[in-house]
Amino acid sequence: MKKIKALSFFSGAMGLDIGLEKAGIDVILACESEKFIRETIKLNRPKIKVLEDINNYSAKEIRIEAGLKPKEKIDLIVGGPPCQAFSTAGKRLSINENRGVVFLKYLELIKELNPTYFVIENVRGLLSVPLKHVPHNKRNRKLKVAEEKGGTLNYILNYLKKIGYKVSFNLYNSANFGTPQTRERIVIIGNKDEKLPYLSPTHSQYGEFGLKPWNTFKSAVKGLHNINHEHVNFPESRLKYYRKLKEGQNWRNLSLKLQKEALGKSFYLGGGKTGFLRRLAWN
Repeated sequence: MKKIKALSFFSGAMGLDIGLEKAGIDVILACESEKFIRETIKLNRPKIKVLEDINNYSAKEIRIEAGLKPKEKIDLIVGGPPCQAFSTAGKRLSINENRGVVFLKYLELIKELNPTYFVIENVRGLLSVPLKHVPHNKRNRKLKVAEEKGGTLNYILNYLKKIGYKVSFNLYNSANFGTPQTRERIVIIGNKDEKLPYLSPTHSQYGEFGLKPWNTFKSAVKGLHNINHEHVNFPESRLKYYRKLKEGQNWRNLSLKLQKEALGKSFYLGGGKTGFLRRLAWN
C-alpha cells in the first residue's frame, strides 16, 4: 500500500507532525522560520528536508525541495500559521498584521500545490477576529462587514471553497483526545472530493457517553523526579496576582479592579483570555 506523504509548514517542534507519523504518514518536508528550531528538527529528523521562511519559496521550489516529480500528486499539507495575530492574548490585528500575512501565503500554497487534503490548525480567537481591525476606542459606530467578528474565518473558508475544496472545521478541546490539558484549537480540514466528518472524541471530562475520562496533569507527571529541574522566576509584577489565585484559577477569579490592572487594554478585547494568569490544577 502506498504510504501517504505530507508537507509540513510552520513546523515548530513538529508536534503536529509526530501525530501524523504515528498515524503512518510520511512527513517529507518541514518549513520553519526560526533558526534554532530548524536545527532541532534536523537533529531529530535528519532525513527530512527543512526549509526556512515560507515567504522565500514558490510552490514550484517547494516541490523541488521535497523531491517530488513534476506531476506527482501531493497527498497532504499541514500547518498552523502563527496565531499571535488572532490570539486573545495579543492585539488581535487579524490577517492584515505581519504575522497574519503568512496565513495568506499558506492559503496561496494550498491553491498552487493543490494537495488532496490539507489541515489548518489555529487558536480559538480565529472564530471571532474581524478581517479588518478597529481599535477599541473607535468602535462607537456601526461596523462594516469586514470589521465584524468572524470576518477573518469567513474569508478563509470562502477562499478555500472558491479553489475547489470541501471544508469542515470545528473547535476541538485537546482534553477530549487524551492530552492532560484543556487546550482549544480550531482545526480546518479540506478535501476535493467530499466534506470530511468531524473528529470523534476519545475522552470526556467525567467519562460520559462511554468514553474514557480526561487524563489529568497529576496522571501525566506522576512518578517524575525533580532531577536537574529548571524553571523561570516570575517578576514581582506578575507574582502579586498569582498569589491571589488558587489551583485551577485564572485572572477572572481576581477582583474587577485587579483584572483591569493586570490585563490593561487587553481587558476590553473579545475572547476568553483564560490562558492569562492561570494556575495549574492537579486534576
